[in-house]
Amino acid sequence: DRIRHETFKKLAEGVKTTVTKKNFKRFTNILYSAGFVIHDLFSGDFVVDVTYILYLRLVKDGFHEAKIKRLIKKWYVMATLTQRYTGSGETTLDSDIKNFNKKKIDQYTADIEKIELSDIFWEKELISKLDSSSTSSPYLAIFRAARVSNSDKVFLSRDLALGELVVHTKDIHHIYPKDYLKKNGKNHKKFFDQSANFSYLQEEVNRQIGNRSPKEYMGEVRKQCNGGPLKYGGIDKMPMLIENLKENCIPESIFDGTVDNYDLFLKERRKLMAEKIKEYYFNL
Repeated sequence: DRIRHETFKKLAEGVKTTVTKKNFKRFTNILYSAGFVIHDLFSGDFVVDVTYILYLRLVKDGFHEAKIKRLIKKWYVMATLTQRYTGSGETTLDSDIKNFNKKKIDQYTADIEKIELSDIFWEKELISKLDSSSTSSPYLAIFRAARVSNSDKVFLSRDLALGELVVHTKDIHHIYPKDYLKKNGKNHKKFFDQSANFSYLQEEVNRQIGNRSPKEYMGEVRKQCNGGPLKYGGIDKMPMLIENLKENCIPESIFDGTVDNYDLFLKERRKLMAEKIKEYYFNL
């Protein structure tokens, strides 16, 4: 209770003296520039609130605007990936606020990265956390923000960037169609709603795919890249298709995708997703 009282007393004092519409707009623009362009890409309001407190402290201490942007983007993503404020969140928050100042914040952030975001986290823990059937997974949200930030294209789209799609629609679909998996024995949500089986896809392309296996519909896509008629999206050259798969973190094993190798596909894609998140984080 003492920690909670002292912590939120400090928050209240800071809010009274520094909150303005201008500050909040600049803060939200920073997160927007990191790929968080819609509410669905945020995994919880509390991390946003704490990151805003950090922003206010940095502004008050006279940090350069470019440095503020970098620290804010990294703090929000780090706190989300590590689920920093779950469990003993109040104690952690109290410690964080004490270190939200000009003299300490750089070293404090570096120390957290070294402990919480080690090679083990990126190569094992994050991949394990991506093994989820929750559509509200914070790790899936970060992955999607990373893709928006990178201006990646929508799966099987020639020109449409993901950032253009997500602000208008929620066209998130299954790479291995749900109906296809259910008809082949994978008839539970924990199988077909895996995070690694989701990708943004234009609605008309998803309708054309229907319940076909990836091997079937990707075979047609390969044909259209070799002079055949366009059937699934507008990609008509193999180098463009391979690049699209890379941007979507979809392994090339998708060309042989059937229910028999679905589990292997998920393992391969989780690894690629974790690699993209890592690259995104360290480039913030």
